[in-house]
Amino acid sequence: MAVTLPAAGYISDNTRTKGEVKAALEEFRDAIAEVDTNTDALTVTVAGFQASIDANTTAVALSMTKTNNLSDVTDVALSRTNINVYSKAEALSVANNLSDLADDPTARTNLDVYSKAEALSVANNLSDIANAPTSRNNLGLGDIAVFNTGTSTGQVPQAQQIAWGGWTTPTLNAGYTTPGGERSLQYRSDFKWNNIQIRGSVTSAVAPGTVFTLSVSYRPIYLQRAVVDSALVSGAPAFLEVQPAGDVVLFINSGQTSRFCLTFTLD
Repeated sequence: MAVTLPAAGYISDNTRTKGEVKAALEEFRDAIAEVDTNTDALTVTVAGFQASIDANTTAVALSMTKTNNLSDVTDVALSRTNINVYSKAEALSVANNLSDLADDPTARTNLDVYSKAEALSVANNLSDIANAPTSRNNLGLGDIAVFNTGTSTGQVPQAQQIAWGGWTTPTLNAGYTTPGGERSLQYRSDFKWNNIQIRGSVTSAVAPGTVFTLSVSYRPIYLQRAVVDSALVSGAPAFLEVQPAGDVVLFINSGQTSRFCLTFTLD
């Protein structure tokens, strides 16, 4: 491919019209555009002097082709720097799942996370704690936390809720009544822990005596006695007595009312 240009100074000559200058420049532009970059060399003649220019070098120097997808960049590294991106060798690959990190400990530090050696594993159920006594102390637990449950020496008894049975309303002996609007005398048990409970209100029309008798399984091994709500009896506080034979004896003055709730054990 050849193109002939006017002599030097042609374009800058003040005698040239704008049209002549424009035509000269367009002729050179069109000649370069028509060059086949695979085969042609561009021959430029200026006032009898000829020079051959390699079309491939000229094309690369003048422009980049969209279809080349940046493959015609002359300096790849400099181009990355100019657009502030990393090369493949400098960046992490998604497919590698961080296995291509240069320094794992530094990376963990930067992310403020622990390594497996520094953290507790859920699967270990705290067996990987470095110092169990210190950990218990930090949690506010004492030495009792390591004892087994039981009733032997060095064991901790299990705390169980008392399972009370239903209330039984006994038949009162003659001379004893329940005051109007108040709770009748009742008793119940929790045989698992040998607890007996008696509650209610009673008015006595007789001298101190047996109000009612407990069923055999509710009778204590030893005498049980408790002060109750009532007037003094011969200058002493009124009291209730549960005897091993099952008699519930109330020591109050005749005509007095007593209200109480007594809990005791069978043994």
